Amino acid sequence: MNKRIIIIGGGISGLSVGWKLSQGGFHVDVFEAKSEVGGLAGTIRTNGYSFDFGPHSFFSEDHEIRKTVIDLFDGELEGKPRTVEFNYKGKYLDYPLSPRNLLFEMGWVSGFMTVFSFIFSRLNPKIKKSQSDYNNVEEWAVGSFGPHLYNAFFKPYTEQFWKLSCKELSPRAIPTHTRMSFVNTLKIIFGGK
Repeated sequence: MNKRIIIIGGGISGLSVGWKLSQGGFHVDVFEAKSEVGGLAGTIRTNGYSFDFGPHSFFSEDHEIRKTVIDLFDGELEGKPRTVEFNYKGKYLDYPLSPRNLLFEMGWVSGFMTVFSFIFSRLNPKIKKSQSDYNNVEEWAVGSFGPHLYNAFFKPYTEQFWKLSCKELSPRAIPTHTRMSFVNTLKIIFGGK
C-alpha cells in the first residue's frame, strides 16, 4: 500500500493515529509547529529543571490499551507516590478533596454551601437524573455534587484542563471510576484515599 497520510500536530492523538496508520502500511508524515512533540502533555526544560504541563498520568479501563501503552516502554515502569493540589481562593487543597479541606480550609461558608447545594440538587427533579441521562459535564457535576462544588471546583478545573466549556463536553469524558455520587465520594474521602 503506497497511500500517504499527512497529520497536522504531534500531540498524543496525532502521534497515536500516525503510529497505528503506519502499522497498517500507510506512509505517514506528522507535522508539528513546535520543536518538540507532545502537544498539551509537554515538558519545559530550563536551568536543569523540568516543568511538566498538561496531562502526565495515564489511565484506561481498556486492558488492551493499557498493555499497548505500557509495552512502549523498556522494562518495568516504577510507580511513584504523587501529591496533586489545586488552588482554591488562594489556598492549595488536595485533589481529591480531603476531610481537612472540606472541614477547615474551604471555610465554613463554603462547606455549608456545598452541603446545601448538594441537598438542593438531590431534591430538585429538574437536576436529579440517572447517570445515563446527563447530556454534558455541567449537568453531571451539578446533578452529582450540587451547583456550589460545580462552580467552585469542577467548572474551572475541567474547562482549564479540556479547554472546552462544560456544556460542550460529553460526560463520557469523565472516567467511569470517577462518575460517582457525592455520598460515595464522601465515603471515599472520609475512609481515606
